[in-house]
Amino acid sequence: MSWPTNAGCDVQSAVAMPAGGRPLDSLQFTFEQDPRTTAAKAGAASWENGTLQLTLTNRAADPLHVESVQPRVVRTEPRPRLDWVLEKPKGCGGGEAQRSLKYDLDRDRLLIREGEEESPYGSGGDSSLSGLTVTRDKPAYLRFAVRSCRAYYEWVVDITYTIGNERLSHRVDGLRSAGGVAGVPVYTMTANPDGTRKTEPSGRVTSARCASKG
Repeated sequence: MSWPTNAGCDVQSAVAMPAGGRPLDSLQFTFEQDPRTTAAKAGAASWENGTLQLTLTNRAADPLHVESVQPRVVRTEPRPRLDWVLEKPKGCGGGEAQRSLKYDLDRDRLLIREGEEESPYGSGGDSSLSGLTVTRDKPAYLRFAVRSCRAYYEWVVDITYTIGNERLSHRVDGLRSAGGVAGVPVYTMTANPDGTRKTEPSGRVTSARCASKG
């Protein structure tokens, strides 16, 4: 699993720490891991935009057939308090695929995005999250763009599947996202001469209005 960034390349994703969480200067950042991933593992939430990438594997001899993959919100805090936001100002290129999945947390809806157009998942007969077959030699990859602009959310992804005649399920949990909170100090990441990383105040604070991208 990769969360909340697109393999370290995107600059759209940022992270926010709920009030009372780890202080930013207590985290140790290295070049081996994206700083936003480090922060998320310490309890930070994605800020406004995030990317969840899942790899489905199968160790059984029989093929695994995916029946459904369903993200859903399990907890909402409308007016959360946040201590800091960390962003990454430089990326390594790349962009969104022409056709992609988007999870809108504010509406708790899964969408299909094609260019600038969005439609509810399943409305056009799309079955990209069901009917997948996973074998020992053939994993499956799922990628969600995540958007949060109105609250703090804790959410999960429930996966149901069959192997042989057995119906099973798996839950991906511990996912957090936030947005729509004004006045939170924003920090950026810079490099030290010795190869380590450090955070610096950007001089900006967050707005209650979500950025246009996402």
